[in-house]
Amino acid sequence: MRKKTVFLLSLVAVGMFLLSYIANIYGKSAEEYYIEGVKYYDRDKFGDAASEFNKAIKVDPKYAPAYYKLGCIHIVINQYLKAIEYFEKAITLNPEFAASYYSMGEAYYLLGKEEEAVRYWNKAISVDEKFFSPYNALGDFYMSKAKIDEAINYYQKALNINPGDYHANYSMGLAYLKLNQLEQALEYFKRTARINPKYAETYYKIGIVYSMMGDDAQAASYYERAIKEDAHFADAYYAAGMIYNKLGKTKDAEEYISKAKELYKTGTKPNKSKRPKMP
Repeated sequence: MRKKTVFLLSLVAVGMFLLSYIANIYGKSAEEYYIEGVKYYDRDKFGDAASEFNKAIKVDPKYAPAYYKLGCIHIVINQYLKAIEYFEKAITLNPEFAASYYSMGEAYYLLGKEEEAVRYWNKAISVDEKFFSPYNALGDFYMSKAKIDEAINYYQKALNINPGDYHANYSMGLAYLKLNQLEQALEYFKRTARINPKYAETYYKIGIVYSMMGDDAQAASYYERAIKEDAHFADAYYAAGMIYNKLGKTKDAEEYISKAKELYKTGTKPNKSKRPKMP
């Protein structure tokens, strides 16, 4: 028994020595490389980020967060199957890694495998019920199926966890707009504008709501704000032009509608909403 204990302790010592040796070769710990990688990732420098995450893995092959982030990078570059491989590795190393289940769902959804996507989003929630991203994903899924009440239920769950989440607030606005519940839609769109004041699409949607309410002056002001935030927002120019025509401002109407047609012809699109980058 004593010999076996000594042998096991020796193995542990050797393992620690090897990890220390590798860390010395690379100069940093796995966590330090990971932190550097995250800095690049947050600045959309994915090649540099991947390099740092791979260094983290060389220092510590069992460092799950590095595999996870490599999976996120492969989603960004549309290599979804490779992303799934990295997420699976992260989950193997850490079965309680909720973000990996969520991102696995994203990858499967982008591959058109909706049933698998929903399964992994729900798994993420079962692992960490306070993780709001999978609730947003499920809300988006049910919105795409025109199951508005179910979508609202999931967005509300996301907001219960993180009231300042712009995606959930904006999506709640869309959901209530689809239900023609204009006051509620306006409330959530205005919340979104306060959270993210640079997002042109929100102002455009507020303009639509005011137009549906019959308040053309307010509608025009919000279309103008949308254009201020995104000078290539063709729909906002067109909507503003139609409102100005209705208000008898013929010159402004012609100018804005002409600009919209020019943008439509060139195929310029506004800065559309994107689901937040993988956490």
